[in-house]
Amino acid sequence: MTIPNLVQPVLASRGIGPALLYVAIALLVTPACEPTAGPVPRLSPKAHVFQLEPHARYRLEYATAPEPSPPGTEWTGDALDGSPLAYMMRRPLILKADDFGSPFGDIDVAFIDAVDAADGVVALGIVTALIAEDDATRTAYRALNAGGFELWFHGHTHTLGDVAEFSGSGLASQMDSFARGITAGRERLGVEFHSFGAPGNGFDADTMTALTTFPQLVVWFFGAAEAPVFVLPRLIDLESKVGVVRDVEEFSGLVEQTLAANPTAPITLQLHPRMWTHADLDRARTAIASLYDRGLRPAAPFELWAWRQEAARVRLFKETARSYILDLSQVELRLRVTVDPAGPTPVRVTEVD
Repeated sequence: MTIPNLVQPVLASRGIGPALLYVAIALLVTPACEPTAGPVPRLSPKAHVFQLEPHARYRLEYATAPEPSPPGTEWTGDALDGSPLAYMMRRPLILKADDFGSPFGDIDVAFIDAVDAADGVVALGIVTALIAEDDATRTAYRALNAGGFELWFHGHTHTLGDVAEFSGSGLASQMDSFARGITAGRERLGVEFHSFGAPGNGFDADTMTALTTFPQLVVWFFGAAEAPVFVLPRLIDLESKVGVVRDVEEFSGLVEQTLAANPTAPITLQLHPRMWTHADLDRARTAIASLYDRGLRPAAPFELWAWRQEAARVRLFKETARSYILDLSQVELRLRVTVDPAGPTPVRVTEVD
């Protein structure tokens, strides 16, 4: 059968005071639009992105030879340099966009559309108590998740302050937040959350205990380094403060320093587009494009975790000058595989026996 690209619907595999709930914050970050009549983002088709199943083998066919090695050449997923899948070896760039779930505003849509047009993806942090009631918004969120714009758990209430949702609230309360949020994701959005980021990035020792009781959560944005999950570090900020995007030249200087000091680590940018002005959006668009131009690879957190888990079991074999066998027969997880959008892309990807 022919393998569809990611934009076709695919169900995901798997404050002000210490007691203030997220409602007050929501008034700031929820778009000013009618709850059932807001704009929604729509992703464009991507011929260079494929969602591939485990325990399967695929033939990748090209119109022209994408690289000069002889037939019979083999690569593994953790050593793909020189192969048509070498793009998967590039340093990942993750765009962590906080405080979503409610209907989209104009800047939200413009931001998502701009990243999509640049062949990137955004990881959208969902505050589950704010998940929209209207079908059009929920459908748009589901489509984004299916298209590689991962929806991740950003708290149920998003309580901030001295006693926050994941700091100072106690183990039982934190476990309840995880349980309620995961259930809301399943029942209201039809997705399984695999990544987590605490509201305000505030957490305590109870958070790690609570997190480990929900094994489907395998990625933690800016979490405890000792956590038994994949922790994405905070190495650089595009925003100078919450909701304010830095001057592009200033950010460029920070990028130079960060990449030199951290030659292999994934780069994660925390963003609050629901609080941006149009000027913030323009600066963000330019800054993100500059990172893509540097060769960073757009990625979502769970996608990156899955590839790292499975890379050593991925095999690529050159069958002819223009065809390859991608062997995922030993792989246990669904993988999102991306080839360089600026290079040759397969004209056909089919599953083979």
